[in-house]
Amino acid sequence: MAQNQFDGLPMPVFTAFGWAEEDAAITYALSQLELFDQALYAQLPRDIQNLFSVHGMDKAGQNVYLATEANPEDGLYILFNARPMSLEISMAVSNKKALVNSYKIAEKQPETLLGLLASLGPDWNLRIQQMEYDEEKHAAIHYQDLFKDKATAVDMDTIINIIARGSFLNSEDKWVVPISVSHRKNSEKVAAMRTAILKAATEDIQHLMPLALFLSGKKRSKKAAKAKKKVKAK
Repeated sequence: MAQNQFDGLPMPVFTAFGWAEEDAAITYALSQLELFDQALYAQLPRDIQNLFSVHGMDKAGQNVYLATEANPEDGLYILFNARPMSLEISMAVSNKKALVNSYKIAEKQPETLLGLLASLGPDWNLRIQQMEYDEEKHAAIHYQDLFKDKATAVDMDTIINIIARGSFLNSEDKWVVPISVSHRKNSEKVAAMRTAILKAATEDIQHLMPLALFLSGKKRSKKAAKAKKKVKAK
């Protein structure tokens, strides 16, 4: 196998992040995650590539990502984090300016947001954090969770209240209120899948697309919508 060819995410990729100060193991794990990210992006449907037009590796965060902006945290982004027990896929909006747009949309269409969260299913978790923003350090520090549970656990009254509170807090200089959804895959199962993880990850991203488009204020292309209907018809 060529060194730059993706052949799966073996268990050493996951166990590397459970060891302290094992630089060689971390370097290897990140190199494999980067190959995964490149291979995944190359075979994603065009409409997903159009929305998440940027992809790469974050060495500091020890993960790989798909993003709507050159600086991932400026917009909507998807992260893949490998840990000893799991591969976590998460989608988030954490930038204050981007969140203003997301909250405005959510406040106007809470029923739509609730339906999109419910459609994710019980395997996905929703987290809305209240974080204190330090302008000098340009960093946010976790303060408390406004909601942290399964995406299917939220009801209409709760989502309306949380979105209203999150929108207000995010408008204050002191606070930023990120929105994220996440899902974990067992690391041993992922390792056993080899290259089939690309198909599974693609299906996860496709599953997230309606929510991604909602939070970003974008619309799905007519071509992609027709393709989706044809798949359902089969």
